[in-house]
Amino acid sequence: MKKQLCIVILAVPFLLAVQGCKGINEPAKDAKIVVLVHWEASPIEGKKVEIVETAEIRFTDNTGFAEIAVLPGNYTVRIYEINQGGPCCAYVDLTVSVNAGETRALDVVDCLPCV
Repeated sequence: MKKQLCIVILAVPFLLAVQGCKGINEPAKDAKIVVLVHWEASPIEGKKVEIVETAEIRFTDNTGFAEIAVLPGNYTVRIYEINQGGPCCAYVDLTVSVNAGETRALDVVDCLPCV
């Protein structure tokens, strides 16, 4: 009975130590994707921006910008409720490739008179 109890007591700290190590070997997200949503010179706040491959979501701030840190790679950036004339689409997809240490900027025009 004592041997079983010792095994359980030793296993719990080990499992906690292993859980605490998660993320240590993960690569740093040292690349960025920055999205500006605007109409003419006016920034548009509150637009939903998603990186499809990672499901990370941000919303544009009062300056029209949303920034997402990513690993280097190729991504689909989805911006929701962007007006481009005609019936409004649910979203607009833009593809972007970003290298380590790089910031990629995407300029998105939301046609406010097109509503």
